[in-house]
Amino acid sequence: MLYAVVMAGGIGERFWPLSTPRRPKQLIPFFDDEPLLSRAVERLDPLLPIDRIILVTTRELEVPIRDLIPSIPPENLILEPVGKNTAPAAALATQKILRRDPDGVIAMFPSDHMIEGKKVLHDQLLQAVRIAESRYLVTFGIQPNHPATGYGYIRLGGPLKARGAKGSKVFRAEAFVEKPDRERAEAYLRDGGYLWNSGIFVWSGKFFLEQVRAHAPALSRSLMDIREAIETPDEPAAIDRFYRSVEKISVDYAIMERSDRVAVIPADFQWDDLGSWTALERTHRADEEGNVIVGRAILDDVRDCIVYVEDGAVALLGLRDLVVVRVGEVTMVCHRSKAETVRKLAEKWRDVSKGEGKKSAS
Repeated sequence: MLYAVVMAGGIGERFWPLSTPRRPKQLIPFFDDEPLLSRAVERLDPLLPIDRIILVTTRELEVPIRDLIPSIPPENLILEPVGKNTAPAAALATQKILRRDPDGVIAMFPSDHMIEGKKVLHDQLLQAVRIAESRYLVTFGIQPNHPATGYGYIRLGGPLKARGAKGSKVFRAEAFVEKPDRERAEAYLRDGGYLWNSGIFVWSGKFFLEQVRAHAPALSRSLMDIREAIETPDEPAAIDRFYRSVEKISVDYAIMERSDRVAVIPADFQWDDLGSWTALERTHRADEEGNVIVGRAILDDVRDCIVYVEDGAVALLGLRDLVVVRVGEVTMVCHRSKAETVRKLAEKWRDVSKGEGKKSAS
C-alpha cells in the first residue's frame, strides 16, 4: 500500500524576510489564499486518504500545522525536536509506516514545491510504486530548460529494465551531482544527459531501510534503538533520543548518492522548487518592462526587477535587475544574481534581533 511523507519542517530562508521560523515558506500562500503545505497535501487526493499521509515538521510548528490541516490524524505528525536534514526524518517516517504496514511503499515530498498536473503526477507515482517494488529507490528528474545553478543534477545512465519500466523512459541514475557553477550548468544543458533532482522519492519501506543499514549504519543503529517505541505512547521520548544521536545529513548524500539501485523517471508534470525570489519570474506574469510586481509598488524607469510588497508600498526609480521585498518592519533589497544567498541576510537579522550584532552588520 502507498503512503506519503511530506517534509514540512524547513524555513525557506532564501525567501526572507517573508519566510521566517515563525512563518516558514510552506505556511505562506504565495499564489492565492492557499499555503504551499495545503497544496502539497491536496494534490495527493484522491490517490491517498489523509490517514496515509505523514507530515514531518518541528515542534514549534505543530499548532499552526494542525490549524491549517485539521483533518490530519495527530499520530500522523512527526515532531522533530531539532532539524537534522532529511535522512533522519526519512528513516524515522519509513520505520513508522512499516510498523503499520510491513509492505508499505513510501512517496516522499518536500512541502514547498509547486507541482501542476495532478493526474499525471498520480499516474507517474503509481508507475514509481511498481518499480520500487522491484527493489529500486525511485526519484523523479526534471528536464532542465535553463542552466540553473541552484539545483542538484542527476546524470542519467542506461534504460532501466524492471517491472513497471517496460515501454517507458526510465533510467538508472549514474551519479548525483551537486549544485554546479554557471559554466558546468551550461555544459549539463548542452549534454542533454542530466536532469534536475526534484527531491521527490519513492521506495519500498523494507528496501529503503536495507539501504540505510548498508550506507548509513550509524543512522540505522539509532533507528533500531527506538524501533519498538514507535507507534506507542513512548514515541515522543524515543524521537528525542533518536535526534540527539543522529548526524545532520541529507537523504541524497546518505543514501541516494551511494546506492547502485536508483531509478530515475523523467517527470511529465510541471515542477518548480520555488527556491528563491527569482521563482516569481516563472510563476507570475511580468509587465512590459520585465518587472514582476506583487503588492503596491510605484515604478518609474525600472526594468527587470522583482518587487514583493506585503505591507505598505514601495517606490522605485531608475533601477535594474533588483529584488525588492517589503514585509512588516523589514525591507530587503538585493541584486537578482544574489537571490540564492539571501539566507545570509536572514542569519544576520536573527543575530541583530537577539542583540548579538549591529543592524548595519555586513
